[in-house]
Amino acid sequence: MHFFLEMLAGYVPPLPAGEHHPLAKTVTSFNRWILLLLPAVGGLVSGWLVYTFAPEAEGHGTDAAIDAYHNKGGFIRGRVPFIKTFASVITLTTGGSGGREGPIAQIGAGFGSFIATRLKLSVRERRIMMAAGVGAGIGSIFRAPLAGALFAAEVLYRDPEFESEVIMPAGIASVIAYCVFCLVFGWGSLFDSPPFKFQNPLELGPYLVLASVVIGGALGGVVGRVFNHLMPTVVLQPGAFVVVGMAGFFTAVSNAPISTIIFVSEMTNSYHLLLPSLLVCSVCYLGARRWTLYHCQVKSKIDSAAHAGEFFMDVLQSFRVKDLLSSLQKVPVISQDMPFLKFKEYFSRTTQHYFPVVDAEGRLANIFSINDVRGVLFAPEIEHLVVMRDIGTSDIIAIKPSEDLNSVLKKFTTKNIDSLPVVSEEDHTRLIGMLNRRDVIAFYNRKVAEMKTTRT
Repeated sequence: MHFFLEMLAGYVPPLPAGEHHPLAKTVTSFNRWILLLLPAVGGLVSGWLVYTFAPEAEGHGTDAAIDAYHNKGGFIRGRVPFIKTFASVITLTTGGSGGREGPIAQIGAGFGSFIATRLKLSVRERRIMMAAGVGAGIGSIFRAPLAGALFAAEVLYRDPEFESEVIMPAGIASVIAYCVFCLVFGWGSLFDSPPFKFQNPLELGPYLVLASVVIGGALGGVVGRVFNHLMPTVVLQPGAFVVVGMAGFFTAVSNAPISTIIFVSEMTNSYHLLLPSLLVCSVCYLGARRWTLYHCQVKSKIDSAAHAGEFFMDVLQSFRVKDLLSSLQKVPVISQDMPFLKFKEYFSRTTQHYFPVVDAEGRLANIFSINDVRGVLFAPEIEHLVVMRDIGTSDIIAIKPSEDLNSVLKKFTTKNIDSLPVVSEEDHTRLIGMLNRRDVIAFYNRKVAEMKTTRT
């Protein structure tokens, strides 16, 4: 900015009151033509960098980080944070239209992913490192370490959901990044705001107008001035509406109300606006849940590929075989003394795939599938000698009504079996019925659909 905007164009953009110019200001005559062309040239150079070396660094960096967390195992190519850094620096310092949040989120996420990959960490650990990088970037550049950590855990979902395993690592990374940043650029909050105070409950009415009316801080200030004119004894500080209006708008577009409320306190170095911010951000969130700036946000953990396996197991572990008793197949049993020639007649009329074999007292003694029958079917010279106890296995993989469905699914996959016998809890030789794998999957899908319906 010192070189491009100040020295070439003679323009010194205003900084937030909490920030200080790191270099001595250079007085140069203002040149509107250079200022007109400079953002275009910067945009062309930035675009060439991105599309040539890292196309995934284009667009909104936060959305790319969210997508990497849910769908790419937290993996971001090592070159992305470097290209994003250079491209963002060129865009912002030449006067391009852009903000800090998106670039720093992807840069932090990229470095977190890069370090995790180089250390050969697991996919879960890489996701956490990537999210911690987001928290570190946001927390430092906005001088809001707590809000940065919460933002990294909250922005991943549209519903009021937190990625709990991210909060502590992101908090540690955010604190360290904040301290390093402030050692270089100075301590203090981002905004040097007056000592706002909330001391009149009637003021909540004008604040509530911010939730459907205001787009950002500028119109927030307008609303504040209007109500200061109409209700001077109630609205004493219209400047507070700028900060709360900004928070409400960002909540509406990001679906991250909790971290945004904390942002207000940390950026203004005051907790007096917590109550109106809580009201405005809550109403904004409830009114704008169907829309989001981050298209890669998923509704909840149920919809995240990052939790697909965990949630599958959690749902199945919470249900038992007895919950599917109505889905059991009551299949005919085969006597172990039945000659194969007689079974052959029965086999030609059935669509059954698995055949329980019982002894003379009706106890489960054996089980075989259609694959076991083929060896005898194509050996006619021995089929008149074979009885059904000779086919199949007595090493039966059976399940009981008290078993959870997750362990049942593991039994299905052990030997790639599609149907298992369900036996009595008291007598493991008494057959209740056959449970099919597809019925377990259908039950899981039905329960997930019910959960989603309940949540909405």
